[in-house]
Parts: sequence; C-alpha cells; structure tokens
Amino acid sequence: GAAVMLVSGSVYAKCFVNSITKMGTVSGLSIKVQRDVPVGSIIGEQVVGALEGYPVNCVGPSKTYAAMTYGDGITEGNNVYRTNLSGVGVRVTYKPRSYFYTAPPAKIWSFSGESIYSVNSGDLTVQFVKTGPIASGSLLPGSLTRYYAVSDVDNSSADITTLTMGAGNTVTQLACSLNATNIQVPLGDVLATEFTGVGTTLKPKAFNVGLACDANAKINVSLGGAQSVESSDSSILQLTNAGSAGVAKGVGVQLLYNNTPLKLNQVMPLKTSAGGQETFPFTAHYYQTAANITAGSANTTATLNISYQ
Repeated sequence: GAAVMLVSGSVYAKCFVNSITKMGTVSGLSIKVQRDVPVGSIIGEQVVGALEGYPVNCVGPSKTYAAMTYGDGITEGNNVYRTNLSGVGVRVTYKPRSYFYTAPPAKIWSFSGESIYSVNSGDLTVQFVKTGPIASGSLLPGSLTRYYAVSDVDNSSADITTLTMGAGNTVTQLACSLNATNIQVPLGDVLATEFTGVGTTLKPKAFNVGLACDANAKINVSLGGAQSVESSDSSILQLTNAGSAGVAKGVGVQLLYNNTPLKLNQVMPLKTSAGGQETFPFTAHYYQTAANITAGSANTTATLNISYQ
C-alpha cells in the first residue's frame, strides 16, 4: 500500500506584537465639580504620554483602529461616552493626529504592504465631560481604549497601545444645602408721609441666609421675582397684587447683599466656601417708585436662587 507522511508546519498570525504593547493608565484623579456648571463642560482632564515605540508588525495589507472600550460603549454625542457615574462622560483623543477613540472603532490607517506600526511621541488626552446631573462616586476601573492593527489576510489583530482606567479615580459634585428654604422678613408699617421722593428707602431689615457647604463650593446668588412696573430699576420688586384695591402704590421693595442691590436674574458671586457653615447677610427695605404714594398693604415675594459654578 501507499505510505502517507504528514508534516506539520508553523502557522503565524499576519499581525503580531514584535516587542511589547504600549500601555497607559488613568490614575490619581480627584475631580471636583461645581453643581451648576453647564452640560458639555470639561470637568477634568489627564494626559497620558510617553507611549513611544514600534510594537506591532503586520505582513501583508492591514488596517488600524482606535476603539473606545470603556463601559457599555454608549455615546452621549461629540465622541463622549458614558461612564458608570450619571452625568459624567469620557472622551479620549490621540493628540498628535487629533483622532478620537470611538465605539464602534474608527478606522485610522490602511496599508497595502508589510507594516511596522509605531507610536511616535503619542500623548493620549483623556477628558471628562458633564453630560447631565452628576452623581458623585468612583469611576469604574477597566479597559478604556485600544489602538490596534487588523490583518486583511487572516483577520488577526495585535494591540499597539492600550489605555486603562485605574482604581481610585473619583468625581465629587460640590454644593451647599440651605438651612431654611422659606424666610419671612417683616418690614413693619410706615407712614406714607415718611417718604420724601423717588428713591427714598425706609425700614431696612437685615436677615441672613445660612448654608452648609462642601469645601471649594463656588457660591453665587441671583434674584427671582417680578420687577415693579413703576420703576426701570431691575432691582425693585413689585408688590403682591399690585394695582388691586387695598394695595399701596408708589412703593416697591429692594434686596441688597453687603449694601449692593440684587438685580433680577443677574448672578452675583458670593464666595468660595472653605467648607462647613456659611452665613450671608442680606437687607430688605421699602423703595419709593413714584412721586405720589397711596397707602395700603405692601407685601412682596422673591426667590434667592443659590447656584454653584
């Protein structure tokens, strides 16, 4: 009979690591975010550099891809991807070429012949972006990106660079809590004859707004309410039920912080808190808005909007 000899040979992948994959890690982040910074703001950034070398060789035609591998791969738009923390997204850019890591992976290069893929002074810029109301916490460790080559011949692949989200990276939203949400400021009674002309102020009444704050919270205030129709000054509040029977005419109410009038819908910076209890002194007083005053009730309602940005 016939003798058959089978000789096994070696089979090699067409794309392979010929030295060592260049690996980077995002680490040591402690991101502090003001509660009211706008959606889309970059709240933290880290550059991971020195990923240099010639780690991958491909025999025959091949392509390279930049893949975002973190989390569920769901984008929030603008190349930003969800993290495990609500309101926090992540975006990774290769700095010299300005390409983004995406899911599905973006094709970066195509080569028709043998290629040795290199990384030349490649800095990866990792940006964290506010995508909505933020939940404080730790970013989940794990694979963040892959830059890799794929053979057109046998579909083998090899990692050129990888980036990992390390343990211990945190995001903390900074804000304050109000000690009291409803403050009544009784200005008391005043005689119409006590007013001497437009711009006269009477019966100043001091009151405080107390806050318990995170350290480094940037505290701002703005005034909400209705402007008096009798004044062009946007700091003068209209009386409740103005124009109705029994309501005073020619009078409004003004609020001040450290003797500076609060303008409606204009943000006034107060301070950056060192943390703990903060007390802010305000004053309210009557303000004459017209030459002639009609006696009546003189109440008003306003909102002090506290924001952090």
